[in-house]
Amino acid sequence: MIALKRDSIPQLDPWLKAYDEAFSCNKSFAFYKIPMMKSAFAKQISLMINGKMKKDNPKELHDKIVTYYGPVEDYMKVLEIADEEKGYAFILDNKGVKKWRSTCAADQNSINDMISAAKLLVN
Repeated sequence: MIALKRDSIPQLDPWLKAYDEAFSCNKSFAFYKIPMMKSAFAKQISLMINGKMKKDNPKELHDKIVTYYGPVEDYMKVLEIADEEKGYAFILDNKGVKKWRSTCAADQNSINDMISAAKLLVN
């Protein structure tokens, strides 16, 4: 799950909740919430940002939040991220190959699609 803007981070929560409910007991699956900060200033205040991320999320998610500080253009190109205002959900295989993605808000149909795509990786 990737967000490039602070306002898009909450868009990831329904995806994370559904994924966690479906796969939390299966050690073959993992999820990460990846806020991506491209500004040099963000990197300078990363300790404060990381503290705020922890404060804004339940303790059980703390080790699943990996904030990236640096250029984002290559990630945007490879992952086909066109709109920085949206949160994006991805399913990657164990080699990092994108198998599924969503560019829309989570609804029951898209959540079902995500879970089905993830299950296909172990079948």
